[in-house]
Amino acid sequence: MCGLYGVVASHCDPYDLLTIYKELRELNRKRASRGEGILTLGSYQLYRTNDHFERLPIKPDVRMFGILGHSRAPTGDNIEDISCVHPFETRDISLAHNGIILNSRELREKYKIEGPPVDSYTIAALMQKAFDESPSIVSRKYLTFRYLPELDGQFACWAFVGGEVYLFRNMSPLYVSGNLGTLQFSSERFSNSFMIKEGIVYQIVHNDLNDVASFPVKRHF
Repeated sequence: MCGLYGVVASHCDPYDLLTIYKELRELNRKRASRGEGILTLGSYQLYRTNDHFERLPIKPDVRMFGILGHSRAPTGDNIEDISCVHPFETRDISLAHNGIILNSRELREKYKIEGPPVDSYTIAALMQKAFDESPSIVSRKYLTFRYLPELDGQFACWAFVGGEVYLFRNMSPLYVSGNLGTLQFSSERFSNSFMIKEGIVYQIVHNDLNDVASFPVKRHF
């Protein structure tokens, strides 16, 4: 299984952010890693490797208000392809995913989705489609997730959209905890964390969660 983890801060020294991120990353290293991606928020640095970073390449920056990460499990036929390492990006969406989308091929055919041949990219592409179809900037926060009900499978995701971070899941685990002006999350359970509810899209606001959308929970296993 892949690992999702990250920390978003309302106020936090960038070096403290990095320390928290390292702890969450180490917790998820038990998941077999064959690809690692990192996105820093504020300074906006994106790093990918189809192995794992022996030494983190992150450069602390006073503008930095969050670090989002993903460790990819060695699954599929594209483990050597750097373009198949999370996070996946469209014009307005950055997304990382843990799980499997069973109807990815059907959705890509239905909506003529092109891009990396990975089911995770299908989620990002559908969110971009909904983002483009939203009639106003205000409505985008809610309508960007309007195609999630079409997904069949299990998934947990973080998404960076319009300067905001969102979390959502169906079956796949995702734990969160707010502490010292930060909101931390991880695929692995950690101290004082709780699992977010399935079928709810949460926006991280300061060190709390606001639900902005919902989708039906589906069981497949």
